Amino acid sequence: FWYHAQQLNLGLDDNTFVGGDIQLLFPPVRFSGELLVDDIQVESQTQDDEEPPEVALAVQADFGTSLFERWLTFSARYEGVTNWTYNQNKVWNRYLYMEEPLGSGLGNDVDMLSVGARFFARPELIIGAKAFYKRKGEGEIEAYWAEPWLDVEGDYNPPFPTGIVEKTTGMRVDLSGDRWPYCSWDANFEYGSIQNSGHEEGARSDYWQLGMSLKGGLYPLFKQP
Repeated sequence: FWYHAQQLNLGLDDNTFVGGDIQLLFPPVRFSGELLVDDIQVESQTQDDEEPPEVALAVQADFGTSLFERWLTFSARYEGVTNWTYNQNKVWNRYLYMEEPLGSGLGNDVDMLSVGARFFARPELIIGAKAFYKRKGEGEIEAYWAEPWLDVEGDYNPPFPTGIVEKTTGMRVDLSGDRWPYCSWDANFEYGSIQNSGHEEGARSDYWQLGMSLKGGLYPLFKQP
């Protein structure tokens, strides 16, 4: 809050955020949440006060149990970012680093609901799977700062997500393992079916992607006898 006051009072060329997270443990259940706020208008005296809330939110519930004496976790998660949250009228103040979002990897104007499970079979093999439903509006972090709330008179209540919404139903499988201290590996597969693909009404498309990585170190070969 101190930095935000400094920005407003001194006219600093910056864009402050306020955020926080919380975890509540009721074994074997855990609840967690994150909140990031860029701007919320409290007053409603001028048309400029019709700027919509610019917030990001994530809430998650996890349930832990065991299977064959190995850890098994079930999870449900909702994540959403309203339009304009990571955007700003000056390009260098946008919530990006090397053209990637600093916050949610989903970007702006989007939300996603997912359910999944993770099974710790052994250190060398961790298996994860989830199903998800994602809605992506037409808003982008790199979009021109248009301030559409100034183009109307009175209330400005845009839908969320905005415009023609891409709706993706999909699933993802993750495999990973660790051979400490020598190497770790992971592989993933994702498939999705998109309605209104490319934000074109009625357009449909499917996609799949496969990822793999291997990480290791040489230091065990050179340690002192």
